[in-house]
Amino acid sequence: MYFKQMFLLCCVFVVASQILSCSAESQEVDVENNFLEAKINDSDFFADDVFLILEGDLLTITGNNTKTGKSIHITVKRSSKTDYVFGLTPENEDGNEAVLVENSGNTEFTTHNLQKNSGNVSFDVTQWNNGKLSGVFYFEAKNKNGQLVKITSGRFKKDFNPL
Repeated sequence: MYFKQMFLLCCVFVVASQILSCSAESQEVDVENNFLEAKINDSDFFADDVFLILEGDLLTITGNNTKTGKSIHITVKRSSKTDYVFGLTPENEDGNEAVLVENSGNTEFTTHNLQKNSGNVSFDVTQWNNGKLSGVFYFEAKNKNGQLVKITSGRFKKDFNPL
């Protein structure tokens, strides 16, 4: 349910950012370089829209493909680390999570449904102060019916306005 709320929040964010972009005080962001791509069970996934959401100490990267109705969400509790694991294990004490949402079937595959180390995301934060975040990821996730999905060869880049 959390990721459905995050998806709606992303949609609201897009509309709000479109409205605010008309302001003379807003900075231009190079959105042409933004991407999130991966393999979903060996099929290509390319996001039409990529969002970076900072909420408290949580960082979420979301990639949506409007044609397929699929979204990938990666949420981590920010710390001084650059590598984060997924799955319900002692190594993931912060509850970091990766999710694949298939809106057509209203299905959510989450790493929280696996009692093992089920993936990883590595962030390159060297350009954070310049408003750039990139990284690579992979994960295995399961839906409430026990179906597994494998996300491999994931990578993303997001430009944003640094605060």
